[in-house]
Amino acid sequence: MTLRIGSQAQSDTQRTTVQLLQERIAYTSAQVSTGYKTQVYDDIGPDTKNLIDQKSLQAKIDSYQSTIQKSAQRMEVMQQSLDQVVAIAADVRAEYLKDYDYLDTDQNVRNAFQIKAANAAKEIARVLNVQFDNTYLFAGRIPQISGGPMPDPGTQASLNPSTYTPANSPLDFVDNLSNNLPNVTAAVITSAQLFTAIRTSFDPPAAPNPPTAPVAGPGVPPAAPGYNGFYLSDISTTTSQQTTVRIDRNYDMTYGVRGDDTAFKDILAGIYTFATLDYSTADSAAFFATSDLALDSLVQGMTSARAVVGALGIKQQVLEQVDGKHEQIGTFLNQSISDIQDADPYKAVTDLQYLDNQLEASYKVTAQLKNLTLANYI
Repeated sequence: MTLRIGSQAQSDTQRTTVQLLQERIAYTSAQVSTGYKTQVYDDIGPDTKNLIDQKSLQAKIDSYQSTIQKSAQRMEVMQQSLDQVVAIAADVRAEYLKDYDYLDTDQNVRNAFQIKAANAAKEIARVLNVQFDNTYLFAGRIPQISGGPMPDPGTQASLNPSTYTPANSPLDFVDNLSNNLPNVTAAVITSAQLFTAIRTSFDPPAAPNPPTAPVAGPGVPPAAPGYNGFYLSDISTTTSQQTTVRIDRNYDMTYGVRGDDTAFKDILAGIYTFATLDYSTADSAAFFATSDLALDSLVQGMTSARAVVGALGIKQQVLEQVDGKHEQIGTFLNQSISDIQDADPYKAVTDLQYLDNQLEASYKVTAQLKNLTLANYI
């Protein structure tokens, strides 16, 4: 019978050594593959709570920065749209001043100017129907309203540039008001009353929300001529027409503008008047008096629109400042979290190579122990 000189104790000790080395190799391999010191919080020790708190704060910072980025993009699109509206209005103003001396003598000039004004109304409606992330930016609290907040102002129905379809479209509605120009000449109403009626028709009613298009145009302008339907989205006055977002702890920012903002109403009241006011020799004085009021409204609206652009610009600066603060905090948190949980890749690889060598040596010792018997020493 062959007798072994290796004891059971030696075999158990060697087996334990191999198992411990295998566990350490698995642990170190995980560090190399994941980059983390450990896969469970318990192994971090006293830094566990600190790590959890810092990761929670990091998630909040990431959320704030995501909101800031999207809000900044929305504001940028809104600013671009406002700039386009101002540019369109400025173009109409320039054309009016250029044509001013010919509007009473050249019908072709008058017709071309009215067509230009009607097209400008259409272009502004298109610009204010801009979307971002499949939502209409100028629709207030109904950002997904079907068709957008700004309906088509109307289409010229014939060679007469101030005749529009469909009936009771916004331009057709205002055209019915503008047809009261002879009443100004006859002193039934004044130019100021006529233009006030046109401008008032851009003020949405208190209900319903959103408003509906008008069902009939007015005759002689009353004090409340009705609503021309140029904007068909949120008109609520009980809630802010602006968007509210949280960009920092206890810091909410509101921003935005609706399609029925006073700036747009003033601009469009002027442009609609230019598009629909017909000239006749008998009504020459009334025509220019009313047109000049339309020009004043247009210029006032441009000034208001620029103020809105400036307000958005200030809010964008605030977003940049807050985002910069978040960026600094985020950099600090990333480093702090890394110090707690990230493994040193060079040390981890070196340890893994060392443990592999140790395990290989242990396997050799185990093999030698199995081959040690008393017969080898007799």
